[in-house]
Amino acid sequence: MKTAILVDGGFYTRRAQKVFGDISAKDRATELVNYCKRHLNSHGENNDLYRIFYYDCPPTSKRIYHPFLQKQVEQIILISGDSDFVSAAKLARREGIDFILDPLGAPIKPDLFEHIDGLRTCDKAYTQNVTAIHKK
Repeated sequence: MKTAILVDGGFYTRRAQKVFGDISAKDRATELVNYCKRHLNSHGENNDLYRIFYYDCPPTSKRIYHPFLQKQVEQIILISGDSDFVSAAKLARREGIDFILDPLGAPIKPDLFEHIDGLRTCDKAYTQNVTAIHKK
């Protein structure tokens, strides 16, 4: 299955720093790429990576290129924890695309949960001691 991975950079950086501590930007980037690749082979699946889309900016109101509108992907994995993506999740599902959310162990709002096809985190470190992470 051709898979696009969307990464909320600010969210990922904050969560990874809380769980794994401070490391260089280069090492954090390598860590993220390896983490994304784990999604491709989780749960016995063997998916093909279309592209990793990394962003770290406020939401835009401009019309932008969406790979799922072009039917170039069959699955989207979103690494994020906020509800800014409810409309994207709705659109992807309407187009028949499998939409998986990875909140890195963070709680998500019900309005986002109802519009996803699955919830998955590929590293137990994010889900263990979630209470301790939130108190930091």
